[in-house]
Amino acid sequence: MKKFKLSLWIFAILMFLRPWGAYAQGIDNLMLDALALYQDGQYKAARQQFKDLSGAAPENDAVWYYLALTEAELGEPYQAITHMQKAVDLDGGNYWYRQRLATLYGYTRNTRKQIEVLEAIKQDFPNKSLTTAYELVNLYIDVKRYDDALAALDEVEKGMGESEETARTRYDLLRNMGREDDAAQALEDYNAIEPSASALSMLGDYYLEAGRDSLALERYSEALRLDPEYIPALLGKTEVYRKGNRTDDYFATMGEFMSSPAVPVSTKSLYINNALKAMDPRYLSQLQTRFDTLVNLAVAAHPTDTTLLQTAGVYCYSTGRPDKAGRFFKMNADLYPDSPRLEAMYEEILSYSGNWAALRERAEQAFQRLGNWQFLEYAANAAYQQKDYQAVIDYSLAKINIADDNQSKASGWTVIGDMYFQMGRKSKAYKAYGKALKLDPDYVPALNNYAYYLAISGGSLKKAAKMAERMIELTSDNATYLDTYAWILHLQKKDAQAKPVYQKVMVYGGRDSAVLLDHYAEVLFALKDYDLARVYWKLAMEKNTGNQVPDLGERYAKREKVMSAAR
Repeated sequence: MKKFKLSLWIFAILMFLRPWGAYAQGIDNLMLDALALYQDGQYKAARQQFKDLSGAAPENDAVWYYLALTEAELGEPYQAITHMQKAVDLDGGNYWYRQRLATLYGYTRNTRKQIEVLEAIKQDFPNKSLTTAYELVNLYIDVKRYDDALAALDEVEKGMGESEETARTRYDLLRNMGREDDAAQALEDYNAIEPSASALSMLGDYYLEAGRDSLALERYSEALRLDPEYIPALLGKTEVYRKGNRTDDYFATMGEFMSSPAVPVSTKSLYINNALKAMDPRYLSQLQTRFDTLVNLAVAAHPTDTTLLQTAGVYCYSTGRPDKAGRFFKMNADLYPDSPRLEAMYEEILSYSGNWAALRERAEQAFQRLGNWQFLEYAANAAYQQKDYQAVIDYSLAKINIADDNQSKASGWTVIGDMYFQMGRKSKAYKAYGKALKLDPDYVPALNNYAYYLAISGGSLKKAAKMAERMIELTSDNATYLDTYAWILHLQKKDAQAKPVYQKVMVYGGRDSAVLLDHYAEVLFALKDYDLARVYWKLAMEKNTGNQVPDLGERYAKREKVMSAAR
């Protein structure tokens, strides 16, 4: 809640206006002590003092007033309203009591009551009418009392004169009333007297929205003559050119925008990102060289800005050029070599690009420089893609030696187990998984991989099932983990139990995996649900583009003979 304090001069006025002589000396001293606590910010203690005083001197309106202020400071606006109303009831001629009551209603978002109090103030305090009318304008707009808002705005302008703020408010108000032409004319009238780049740009937006492109361009141009670097007008002008297919004008104006050091980097980055999202990819592709120029101009204007370099990298990657994207991310990382975040972003791009040799070298250097074991994971990933499984083990052991939490160490041992299994060293793989689970008995990747490899290698199905069951208790919405559990059920000849699990596998993304589709088909085959098995085997073969299931075609042919014979 927004807090407020009574300014010192108001405090002094109220102190001297109160007929303190009418109170006993004890009450007088307590009041002064409570006020001192309030001014010192000791609101809880002050509230207790004022509460005590309200019981001892309930006819003292100032006590209720300060009690309400203190409660407002403590974040209790509803109690504050109750007690401020008591102050108003005792002294309705005090403008400040009533003004604070209106403010409190505002804090509780009771706009109707806030308006009601302010309207009464406006009537009872004519000398404050202008200030109150100013407050009422936006409140009337909030509750859609547009005619009242317009009348209050007229009163404000009559007393204070027209300003850009009131002109903009009138424009918005008339548009809310559906009086579009009147709104535009009101802003035009103001600009005729006091030209303003922001008001002219608003008019440009209005005319652009109305399809009056020539008039929009004229207003944007007028705004830029007043302020050549006014960003909304510059962007509006480019939008006119874009809509009108005035390609050369569009890129010329955008070139000014991207080159200007006055335009904030965040605005340039936002424009580039929005262009990627909003523009037709074919349009971007046709004019890619010219868009590249705009991005390069922005980078040239801010060559060391991390946000813009990142935006440029994302732009290049999104337009299908990972190598060029990598150059921007590399610039970022090289400019700020002590930033793990920027280094990681560059290594992610190397990973997406499949540049494993460069990723491995870069990750090793980053680990030596920064000491973060996360970079060992990047190096391990690159080594795995290069089928250098021993190197993956070495990187993982180095990670285990410096990681300071059991889950990270368990993750390292799980990877080591995976590598040993790839290398055909099952005993070492199982020992590695065992070390992972000793560190973290509920580490799901270790439970999954250990259970699956144990089951498919002819190990103890009972042990594998126990681990799989625990894994599913921990994670029940992962297609891969569900597949492990269901496949172990299949190996245990529990296909009827496996089938509903595979139905969940399909719901959670299993239809995208040739392996999981094939497994489900095998379960259906075992259950002699041949029609459905055929469906899933055909889906599996469609997804088997990378030969993830090497024997799929041959095995399906054998299964088809069995299914056909059963007809």
